[in-house]
Amino acid sequence: IGFCGLLNIELKVRKAELYVTIGAKEIWGSGFGRDAWNLITQFGFWELGLERIYCYTLAENEAMQKICQNLGWTIEGRLRKDIFSHGITKDRLILSILRDEWIAHHERNNINA
Repeated sequence: IGFCGLLNIELKVRKAELYVTIGAKEIWGSGFGRDAWNLITQFGFWELGLERIYCYTLAENEAMQKICQNLGWTIEGRLRKDIFSHGITKDRLILSILRDEWIAHHERNNINA
C-alpha cells in the first residue's frame, strides 16, 4: 500500500528525514499513513537515539500538514519555489519534531511512546 523510512540519517547530529508514501488512494484517510508516521518516529527516537526528525511536504498538501500537527510536529518554514512537481515549481514546507516534544505530546494524549 506504500512505503516509509528515514533518509539522510546523521548520527553525529542525531537527526534524520522521515518519509511516508501511501500510494493506494482508495485507503487514504484510513489511518495507515498516520500509524506509519508514528511508528517510524518512534523507531528514530528510541532505536536510533535521534533528537530531531524532519520532513518536507508540498505547501498545498493540507492533509499531510494536519496529520503532522496532530502528531505534535511543528511547521518550521516554507521553501519557496523549491520543487518541480506536475509541470510547475511549487513551495514546500519543512516540518520537524524533537524527541522531548514527541514524548510530551504522547504523555498529554495518553499514547504509549
